[in-house]
Amino acid sequence: MGWSEPWAAAGAILVALVAATLLAEAFRLVAPPVLSKLVRTKEGWLAAFQRRRVFRALAWVLVLLGAESLVTPVLKKWPKTLARVETALDAALVIAVTFAIVKAISASVDTLEVQEGKEQRLPLRSLGQALQLALWTYASVIFLSVLTHRDVTTLVTGLTALGAVLVYVFRDPILGWTAGIQIAANDLARVGDWITVPEHGADGTVHEIALTAIKVRNWDNTISNIPTYSLVSEGFCNWRGMYESGGRRIKRSVAIDANRVRFCDQALLERLKAKGLLRAELPSSDSKLTNLTCFRSWLEAWLKEHPEVHEGMTTMVRELAPEGRGIPVEIYAFSKDTGWVAYEHLQADIYDRVLSVLAEFDLRVFQEPTGDDLRELAHEQSTPAATD
Repeated sequence: MGWSEPWAAAGAILVALVAATLLAEAFRLVAPPVLSKLVRTKEGWLAAFQRRRVFRALAWVLVLLGAESLVTPVLKKWPKTLARVETALDAALVIAVTFAIVKAISASVDTLEVQEGKEQRLPLRSLGQALQLALWTYASVIFLSVLTHRDVTTLVTGLTALGAVLVYVFRDPILGWTAGIQIAANDLARVGDWITVPEHGADGTVHEIALTAIKVRNWDNTISNIPTYSLVSEGFCNWRGMYESGGRRIKRSVAIDANRVRFCDQALLERLKAKGLLRAELPSSDSKLTNLTCFRSWLEAWLKEHPEVHEGMTTMVRELAPEGRGIPVEIYAFSKDTGWVAYEHLQADIYDRVLSVLAEFDLRVFQEPTGDDLRELAHEQSTPAATD
C-alpha cells in the first residue's frame, strides 16, 4: 500500500489485535451452546460457567495467543521492539490464564455446593479459595520471571527471605486453610449444620464455609462471621448428632409446693384408682405412699406410653435437690420429632397435662407470692374479725 515500514508494522499489529479480538468474541458466543451439545453437561454447570464469565476469560486468552502469533512475524525486523512486545504479551497471558482458571474453580465450587446441598461434607468453598490462593502465588512468581527474564528457581530462592513477612500477611488464610482441612477430615461442620459458638455469640445454621471465615445465619436472621480457625481452637457445639440420632432431649422441671406433700389416705387412693391415675403395683408395696410418689409414677408411665416420646431413649421423672423454691420434679425424655416447632409443641403439651393433673394428687405448683398476694394478705390482716 506504499506505507513506510513503521506505519506498516503498526497497522499490521492493529489488524492482528482486531482479528484476535473478533475471534475471541466469536468463541465466547459460540462456545456455550456447542459445549452443551458435545459434552452434554448438566445445565447447572453451564449456567455457573456463564455466570462466572469463564468463557469471557478464555476469550481473552485467545486474544493474547492470536495477537502474539500474528504480531511476531511482523516485528522480525525490529528485534528490540519484538522482545518488549513478546514480554508484555507473555506477562498478560499469565494473568489471563490465571483469571480463567480461578473463575473456572469458582464456577465449579458454586455448582458442587448446589448439587450436594446439606449432604456436603467437604468445605468446598474453603478448599477452592485455598487453591485459588496457591494459584495466584505461583502465577505471581511466573509473572515476575517473565518480566525480569530470570529463572523461577532463582526468584523463589530470593523470595524465601520474605517468608516471615508473607506468613504474617497471610496469617488468617494459612490458619483458615489448616482449620478447613481439620474440619473436613474430621467432619466437624457442614453447610446447613446447626452450631452454637458462645465466644462469638453465634447460634444458627452454617451458611458458608470459606477460607478465612465461616458465615452462620443466626435464628434472628443476623449473620455472624467467625474465623475458621476459631472453631478448631476455641471449640463449638454442633447439633447435627441430635438430628441424626432421631431424638431431641426434653429436660425441664416443675416446682411442687412442699407443703402439699403428704401420705395418701384411702380416699385419695380410691379416687386416683377410679380415674386411672394410680399404677397397680404401687398399692401392693409395704411402705406408705405419698401423693408425690404416685404422681411421679403415673407421669413416668404416661410419658413412656406417649406416641411422640422416643421409646428407645431414656425416659424418667426424678426429684432434684430442693433449694427453697419447692421440690423440683424433672422430666427427662426425648421427642421423636427433632424439628423445632414440633419439639416445642410436645413440651408445651406435656407441661399443660402436668399442671392440669396436679390437683388430682392434692398437689400444686410452688409459686412465689406476687404483689397482689401480699396486698390481699395485708387486707385480710387489717380487716377486723366478725363478732357474734
